Amino acid sequence: MVFRLSTENTIFLCVLCFLLLILFVTLNILLRKKLGKFPYVAKESVLSKSEFDFYRQLKESLVETDFIILMKVGIRDIVRIPRDTKKYIAWLNKIDKKHVDFLICDKSLKPIRVIELDDRTHNLPGRIERDKFVDEIFESVSIPIEHIKVESSYNLDYLKSSLVTHIETGQKSYGSTKK
Repeated sequence: MVFRLSTENTIFLCVLCFLLLILFVTLNILLRKKLGKFPYVAKESVLSKSEFDFYRQLKESLVETDFIILMKVGIRDIVRIPRDTKKYIAWLNKIDKKHVDFLICDKSLKPIRVIELDDRTHNLPGRIERDKFVDEIFESVSIPIEHIKVESSYNLDYLKSSLVTHIETGQKSYGSTKK
């Protein structure tokens, strides 16, 4: 059975589609004007106060070295998943929106150490589970991860000396260190 439209019905459908298109475009313009172009507002800083205080002290402790400090780095920017991995997308989704607080790199930007600044939220059950997962990721790729409790000041001499030792000896230390 073949369905045929009369000329009048064809014209009616074309006019209707045209009117719906105009309505859609008009509503879209009105909605955009009502919401504004974008609802975003720039942050005062990309770091929280605690993170910034730690960053300042970490930067000061590493001033005479070639180490580079990166902040709020996505885990997927540090590790990769081979494309032929089974369930590639599922593994990617597990790390996709996760980041670490600080990443210490050598002058070629090779990751040397991950630092997580642990505030009281790291004691919550979901966060403990997340930290364990992240620790396991970095252990699996031989990048040490250091957990440092939020304090008003830090003695980071041990961190500097362990980083220098790591570079000088080419050692591969891994695992999580809770400080």
